[in-house]
Amino acid sequence: MNNKIVAIIALAIGLGILIFANKTTYFGKEKYKDFVETTATVVEIKECEITDEDGTTSGGRNVLEYEVNDRKYQVTEMSCSTFDKSIGKTLKVKYNPRNPKDAIIPSDAKNTAILLYILGGSFIIAGIVKLFKRY
Repeated sequence: MNNKIVAIIALAIGLGILIFANKTTYFGKEKYKDFVETTATVVEIKECEITDEDGTTSGGRNVLEYEVNDRKYQVTEMSCSTFDKSIGKTLKVKYNPRNPKDAIIPSDAKNTAILLYILGGSFIIAGIVKLFKRY
């Protein structure tokens, strides 16, 4: 395939990912702007697997419990990781005051946005390098 076509495709993919990341971040902030922050405690660690070029590693997802108006709720991390998994640890969560069961873990949302920006930027850099590379 022609180098310029590959470069343009990489640039388009990178730009699309950055636009998606930007919209996701903006709409996420808008959706969660009225959420209330509280402290939650890790009450369980759900096992999960992380697969990379070195193979498969066991990881965990924190299950967090928080209390609103003397009622307990739980939320589970989206991402599987190998760090900071200990029962009893406290983390911040944000919940919807109209529906306390609806909650997010701010660190999960932040990590997803960072990953999308890095991925989009990588495609753009690869596209630029490919576009100006001389053979």
